[in-house]
Amino acid sequence: MSVIKLGSPAVPVKITEYGTYLAKLEHIWQAARRYAKRHGYNVIETYGVVGVAPFQKFAIPAWLGYLKVPHKEPIHFHEIFDNKFSWVVEWGIS
Repeated sequence: MSVIKLGSPAVPVKITEYGTYLAKLEHIWQAARRYAKRHGYNVIETYGVVGVAPFQKFAIPAWLGYLKVPHKEPIHFHEIFDNKFSWVVEWGIS
């Protein structure tokens, strides 16, 4: 799998052999925090970005849109363990 950076602020994304895209949920939230800081929004860790979207799984399509990451639903979530437990988000673009 190759790794590329998509969006603004950029999110590291892996492209699978099936043409789907994978990103760690924590990387999307980090980019969301940078987005909020750049645009002068207030971040509340238990919620997300006030007036924009929460840091919750159902808001991933909104965040990918704000970050200008190409995506198409459905968006899937997978649990992984790579030195620590994390969530991975998977989506297609066509």
